[in-house]
Amino acid sequence: EIIRDVSEHRRAESELREAAEKLRLIFENAFDGIDIYEEILSEGKRILVDCNERYCEMAGRSKEELMSAENTIVFQRAIKNDWVESDRQSIIRGEAFSGVFSWIRPDGKENIIEYNAAPTKVGKRYFTIGLDRDITERVHTEEELRKARADAEQANAAKSAFLANMSHELRTPLNAIIGYSEILQEEVEDLGQGALVPDLRKIRAAGKHLLALINDVLDLSKIEAGRM
Repeated sequence: EIIRDVSEHRRAESELREAAEKLRLIFENAFDGIDIYEEILSEGKRILVDCNERYCEMAGRSKEELMSAENTIVFQRAIKNDWVESDRQSIIRGEAFSGVFSWIRPDGKENIIEYNAAPTKVGKRYFTIGLDRDITERVHTEEELRKARADAEQANAAKSAFLANMSHELRTPLNAIIGYSEILQEEVEDLGQGALVPDLRKIRAAGKHLLALINDVLDLSKIEAGRM
């Protein structure tokens, strides 16, 4: 009879099962999509080995449908050019890589995905473990902000152009008013009609004051337009 103490072995088995269960819970309940792919580089194919439920939600397809596909790339639309070839080179070099793509969902909904993946090689086979995050709302918000900024800049440019044009249109008649008031002042002084001089001086002073204000507006519009 041989008696062997297997307490430590059983305890190690229990701890291993517990650790595996924790990893499974993290895998299934993660906020981001998690996927494991086999990369058939010679044929440009990606075959899904495993994924969590969040990944399926973003793809808009069941896990069974995704895993039965010969190549999941057919369900994806590139956001940048040559992303498949770029990822392929990173996998061959054994380097982590990232990018952005959009799922082609059967319900027509757009899901823009930002992914990060790490490659590994088992014998002659290549695999990747990826972490995917839905950035659709963020991308749309950034687009709306860019559009709002462009609209604001266009409106500001239009305002500056309007002020510049209006200032020019006002300065021409004002210069005439100031010039003629000076001429009239000289004439009435020569004719001895001194009682009219104060009024003509007021016209001239008011014209110059208004001209100075218009010049300030014109300078401000030039500063906003980046020409000063």
